[in-house]
Amino acid sequence: MLDIPVARHEVTEYRTLSLVCQCGKLHESRFPEKVTEHVQYGPNIRAVAVHFTQGQLLPYARTSELMADLYQLDISPGTLHGWTREADALLSPSVQASR
Repeated sequence: MLDIPVARHEVTEYRTLSLVCQCGKLHESRFPEKVTEHVQYGPNIRAVAVHFTQGQLLPYARTSELMADLYQLDISPGTLHGWTREADALLSPSVQASR
């Protein structure tokens, strides 16, 4: 029998602390450098979404629905469009060089 694994996503939660020590100085922890937004999607999610819109030619709205159906992720069509623009900017130099 052939089958595929159940698709699921991982969430990593980061927290920071702000504490005042006995000397009165405020100490604050920081998020890792790569964490710049409240909610961030990793490179694998972005790659799959760009593949659906550009490789499989699915409309952004349909890709948004598919990401919700397959991965239980609510990603707006606007976010998907932004990821496509980012992928274009990253891949353009390689495409130009291969021409």
